Amino acid sequence: MSAAAAFAPAPAKPRVFATLGAALGLLRRHPAQLLVPYGAVSALLVAESLAVIALTDGERPPMAVNVALGLVTGIAGGVGGGAIVVAAATLARGGTPSLAGTLDALFRRRLPLLALAALAVIVLWISTLPTWIVQWAMNDSINTDRLTAITLTTALWLPVSLYLEARFALAFQLFLLEGAGPADAFVRSWRAMRGNILRMVGILIAIGAVQAAITMAVLTGHMYAIARGEGLQTILSVTAAVSGVSGAILGALAIVAVTLYYLRLRDAAP
Repeated sequence: MSAAAAFAPAPAKPRVFATLGAALGLLRRHPAQLLVPYGAVSALLVAESLAVIALTDGERPPMAVNVALGLVTGIAGGVGGGAIVVAAATLARGGTPSLAGTLDALFRRRLPLLALAALAVIVLWISTLPTWIVQWAMNDSINTDRLTAITLTTALWLPVSLYLEARFALAFQLFLLEGAGPADAFVRSWRAMRGNILRMVGILIAIGAVQAAITMAVLTGHMYAIARGEGLQTILSVTAAVSGVSGAILGALAIVAVTLYYLRLRDAAP
């Protein structure tokens, strides 16, 4: 029986905060297996951001470059996230994941994994498109008007964004743990999440709220530094570093939480 079919009877659903608590506990007990893979990718992405900032003197790069960098960033993040999925599933089953075993699980399907990561980037772009349009259109101004426009756009589009992200949330788990193909993983995730949307949205909102608080703190510091006359390149470099560290930790937490949610749904299915 396929994983998607197994979800059809709507089994008992894991609780949001119980899942987040279990994910946080798993991260705390096994930081090397769960934080290092994603942290290594995040470090490379921060280095990439710093290089772009240095080469452009803090100016906005051409749109084609920005899109290409976003695709590369998303694919690299997908590979790092895939490592966490494999490791978290192994730990949840009582096993001890090794780096060699985790990498082997990824490299055995490396080309399909890259395709899956590329599809995930496209889904993410679609789910956040209006916000990115506003950010791009107002990128030359770092002020209250820009923050207000981004905040309002994000708030208005948030229900659609959360819905799409929740429906496709299990794609990597189905791909890596069930052997689904790249496109099939998204189709099966859409089906599997039927009746489970609200709890997945709850997980995304809880983690997103923490990320939003960090982002607002970073932006506030960003504007304060500008008001003090700090150099834009220095400000952007510090912002990239702080965002990279917080994004690595919260990103790993989100992936572990979704993986545990998936495993519990699968185990609860008749």
